[in-house]
Amino acid sequence: MQHLGKQAYDVATTLSVQGAIPDAFSSALEHTGMDDFIKSLDDPFVTGFVGAYELDLVKIRAYDLEFNFVAESNNGVVGLPPQMPIILDQLGRDRKGVARTKALAGLWQHADRSYYSALVPLGGIFVSGYLEVVVDPLINLIALSTEMDYPMSIRSGINPATVYYAPEESVAGLLPVEYVLNTDLGKPAYILTNYEDIANLSAGINKIVFNTIFIFVTLIVIVLFAAIWLFQHFLFKPMNLMLEEIRHVTDGDISRDLHTTGLAEIAMLAEEFNKMAKEIRCREAELTRLSVVDELTKLANRRRFDEVLKNEYLIACRTEKPLSVLMIDIDYFKLFNDTYGHLAGDDCLKKVAAALERAVSRPADLVARYGGEEFVIILPDTAARGERVVAENIMNEIAKLAISHSGSVVDSKITVSIGGYTLMPSSQYEPVVIVAEADKSLYLAKEAGRNRFVLRS
Repeated sequence: MQHLGKQAYDVATTLSVQGAIPDAFSSALEHTGMDDFIKSLDDPFVTGFVGAYELDLVKIRAYDLEFNFVAESNNGVVGLPPQMPIILDQLGRDRKGVARTKALAGLWQHADRSYYSALVPLGGIFVSGYLEVVVDPLINLIALSTEMDYPMSIRSGINPATVYYAPEESVAGLLPVEYVLNTDLGKPAYILTNYEDIANLSAGINKIVFNTIFIFVTLIVIVLFAAIWLFQHFLFKPMNLMLEEIRHVTDGDISRDLHTTGLAEIAMLAEEFNKMAKEIRCREAELTRLSVVDELTKLANRRRFDEVLKNEYLIACRTEKPLSVLMIDIDYFKLFNDTYGHLAGDDCLKKVAAALERAVSRPADLVARYGGEEFVIILPDTAARGERVVAENIMNEIAKLAISHSGSVVDSKITVSIGGYTLMPSSQYEPVVIVAEADKSLYLAKEAGRNRFVLRS
């Protein structure tokens, strides 16, 4: 049916854009040239058309854009209703817009016969209506049966007793295989019966089954012996070596890479394992970094500050050298956020963090974000004089930022308050003592009016 549909489409498309039919259709719509239009519809029956030797032309009909019947050829089968087949009408009316300019086709029934129609737009690009070419598919089915290597009969699906085509040779002893060709509405149109030679079919099947079983068993035996040898030399031995290496890795040595020989798959597995171990090492390093870095300011975070303070405090106890801590708080930062928004507040925190880092000069000094708008600086081996120098550097760097702060009551620009404390660490006290004292100094700086530093020891 696919081949028949293409042939019918080709004929319908040719007639709809060439010859007298498209020109005469406009006059027919205006009821001024209906006779000439019907003559143009009859012309293919008289003079022939492309593909005439492959198609049995039954009728040519024309419709307007609303699928209303306009005219049909006088030639062809007599008695067909002057209307579009139900299947084409349903398919056509369900489509909207540009989709209605596309061709349609369908197998349908009338009385005791089945016909095939191809519906195409009439007039080419500027569609003015539709042209339906109706053909009898029986000639194509008979042509199909003659091309088969086995006999085939064709009967009517409407009245199975009506035989359209029967094999010339005897079909006695042959196996009939029946197939029902339905219309597009699901009604039986034709009953096709193929006749198979049971003896030849059985012999062919038996031969195929025997050959298949023999080849299968032979391959099984060959593969079995080959697999045993290959597995032993290229799988089990390398796998044991690789498992031994993996045990070392799973015991905690993720720096260890696998080195194996054998099948390519084993090498690939080892390579993937090494990639995974490398990825784990990278992620472990990244997690370690993220766990001690403040995401916003990129300074050390509170956790890192606590670790370094504890370590520097122990070192200062052993070396008997002073340790200083500065706590810095941005003045009226909540009002800054309320005035300029949190995005501006985040930007301000980043700039202040960078200024604090510029205020220190030694690699051992640690600048960290303590929380919110508070920062803290650890100054190892630093007495009160050095602490004062750093505090003055901070005030200068913050002033250079010149960040506007209309909500501040001490200045029109961003300012900070600093509290510092210097002590000679002793094992009698915990490191938190110096933090608590620095926080008291910060409180005194705020009480004194902010935008200043208070250092104690």
